[in-house]
Amino acid sequence: MRSNASSPLVMALVVLCSLAGCGDPKGREDVHPVTSTNLPGMPTPLRGEATLSGKVSDAAGNPVEGATVKIAETDGKATTAADGTYQMTVPSDSTLTLVTTATGFASSARESIVVADQATVTGFDVFIVAPAEVTRMIALGGGSATVPSGLMAVRLHSLSATCQLTGAKVSVWPPKAATVMYSRPSANGGMDEPDAAMTSVQAGVDVDAWLTSALPPGNMLQLTVEQTGCTLLSPSPSMAGVQYPGLRRIDASALSVADLFLN
Repeated sequence: MRSNASSPLVMALVVLCSLAGCGDPKGREDVHPVTSTNLPGMPTPLRGEATLSGKVSDAAGNPVEGATVKIAETDGKATTAADGTYQMTVPSDSTLTLVTTATGFASSARESIVVADQATVTGFDVFIVAPAEVTRMIALGGGSATVPSGLMAVRLHSLSATCQLTGAKVSVWPPKAATVMYSRPSANGGMDEPDAAMTSVQAGVDVDAWLTSALPPGNMLQLTVEQTGCTLLSPSPSMAGVQYPGLRRIDASALSVADLFLN
């Protein structure tokens, strides 16, 4: 008996072949063609992350290329570009300490911060100096090679027009944990330096005070500021997605930076 090409079985096979691409080397490529509307999109930032960026400069204010900027509490790190800038994704709502290293420079640490979820923090700058400069400034406070010590730059920020920083005095507890010195304004636009002749915070400086010959690890170190019309905020308010919990970090033969906020 001759088969009937129009039988239900044959018709089913024809339909299946048309769907599966029987005998067609292109298979089903034309069933769902790739268009601009179904391309996979870029991943959105995950909850629990934030973005941190800034610039690394030397004592003269020149950008430092190739410096490694690392979060001490994680493995996250970035390398600075030719203009000294860096950008990295960091965990949010966690205590983070930024440590920067570069060939020919002493390591530098920014005081611990907490970054808000999904925040984009810019201008989180770092300056680094040569090891010999760190040693020289430590020695200004009576530090010696026999007692490992570090250097801390203290920056004051006034959040009120009634709080004038010029003339303020910084003290440290325990008293023998560091020697407090004040900056003279830089003559070349670079980093301010400690000067034993200064007895209080000077106008026009970026680094208001220095803790020289500071003893590691510094996590119990307490700083106070004496100035009429000013109240030290501890911890700091959250500003631009960043809060400074006041956790100090001092490493031997290294530079660290602490930010204090007054109202």
